[in-house]
Amino acid sequence: MASQININNPTTGSPTTSSVRDNFTEARNEINTLLKSSLDVVTTAGTGTAYTANFGIDVVKVNGARVIVKAHTANTGSASINIDTTGASTIKNMDGTNLAAGQIGGANHYLDLIYNSGNNTWVLLNPNLNVELTALSTNKLNS
Repeated sequence: MASQININNPTTGSPTTSSVRDNFTEARNEINTLLKSSLDVVTTAGTGTAYTANFGIDVVKVNGARVIVKAHTANTGSASINIDTTGASTIKNMDGTNLAAGQIGGANHYLDLIYNSGNNTWVLLNPNLNVELTALSTNKLNS
C-alpha cells in the first residue's frame, strides 16, 4: 500500500492549514486500513463452497490486502468468497491448489486470507491442519 501522506506539508502557513488536516485524514485512513485485519472480523454466510462476508469498512481488492473472517461452516470442496460484493474469488492454498474438503474447519475457524491480484484469489494462510494430517497418515499407512 503506497502512502498518501504528503511529507512536504505544510509548506507555508500555520499548523491549522488544510494541508495538515489532509495529512491527518490520510494517516487516519491508512491506520484504519492496517488495523482492519486484526480488529474488523466478521462471520461468513453462504454455503460450504460459496462464502460471503460484509465488513463495516469496505474491503478493496488490492494485492496484499489481508482480512480475517470467522467461518460459519466447513467447506465441502473448492470454495470461493465474495467480500463486500467485490465479486467472488476462489480461495486457494498457499501452493496455489484448490481447497480440499474440510480445510475450512467449520464454525469458529478464523480464516486468515490475503488477496493475490495476479490470479484474483484469496490465499488461505491457516488451513485446518487436521485434514492435512489425516491425508499424511493415510498415505503413510498405504505405503
